[in-house]
Amino acid sequence: MKGAINIGRCRNGGGDTPVPRACQPSRRRPARVSGSTYCMAGALGALLLALCFHARAGENAARQPKEAKAPAVTWNILWRAATGSMPKGVALTADGKEAWVTNFGHDHGKSITVFDTATGKVKRNVSVKGRAVELAFAPDGRTAYFSNFDTGRLYAVDTATYKITGSAKAGTNPKIATLSPDGATIYVSNWSSNDVSVIDANSLTETGRIRVGQNPRGSATDRAGKLLFVANFNANSLSVVDLSAMQEIKRIPMKRLPRHVTRAPDGSILVTCMGRGGDAMAVVDPESLQVKKWIGTGRGPKTVCVTPDGKLAFTADYNGASVSIVDLGQGAVIATIPNLGKSPCGMALSADGKTLYVTSWYSNELRAIEIIRQD
Repeated sequence: MKGAINIGRCRNGGGDTPVPRACQPSRRRPARVSGSTYCMAGALGALLLALCFHARAGENAARQPKEAKAPAVTWNILWRAATGSMPKGVALTADGKEAWVTNFGHDHGKSITVFDTATGKVKRNVSVKGRAVELAFAPDGRTAYFSNFDTGRLYAVDTATYKITGSAKAGTNPKIATLSPDGATIYVSNWSSNDVSVIDANSLTETGRIRVGQNPRGSATDRAGKLLFVANFNANSLSVVDLSAMQEIKRIPMKRLPRHVTRAPDGSILVTCMGRGGDAMAVVDPESLQVKKWIGTGRGPKTVCVTPDGKLAFTADYNGASVSIVDLGQGAVIATIPNLGKSPCGMALSADGKTLYVTSWYSNELRAIEIIRQD
């Protein structure tokens, strides 16, 4: 056939040129194949087909996502209550029956709103001129201390009568107040004077100042009360202060905008970093003064608290309208509580770790959330 074979001497020149014998199809009869050969070939083919099938099945199985396990933690919103303007911090009384919320948006009264944790109803308001920032309770639960951003003072409130019993001078625009383990000393981070006031809790007298980084905010002591860790918000660092020497001894680099600091039950220091590109929590070793690991969180983690057993941490994700639940052992977020209003801000956890309280800055709300663990 013309063009059927077109290489070498087998080319068919013009249709009437004979094709060489070597290029013609063979006329010999095909060799016979025995039945046993057919059987062997069939068996081999079946084996190859089975191997191919199992390999493909294994490949497909590997591509399938692992079966989702039931979440280790679930939750239930117990109640939601209206607060004052811009609720910043929340703290619980020693008996857990009251939640005290600082209303930063009020500068002429209603500085603190006290809620009944069982019902979410308002019990009392505590008023003072100026904006309340954060508060903390003395170890015996009889006194609450809160910082006033405008007056530059720390106020003491009797938790039985809700009356202000005194105040102490602090630095410029005080923020977090952290008590020593024995409750005898209060350390106040001064946002605009870039230092920490040391205040005697008994006399409400400022006994000294410690210079730290730019815009200090969150702070926590180590378990022995010998070191104070202070987050320098706009210096992207964590100051380590020797409290016996009353001076900073080290600065640990942080991601952008470190804000809140707390101590975990194992002694580790946890620091939230809420700046864009940060969105993480540092776990700092209080002995080596090094970051042991970073844990990613939701967007803009503002505050962190830890369960009593030290297994879980919660971060209030200011830019995510959510709370991230972090497994500290895994070093990862295992669940997210969504739809918590505009800009979750302050948090407090009950002593048994079963109820989480979260303020929402722009929604002017406080939520009580039941935490249900499967372990």
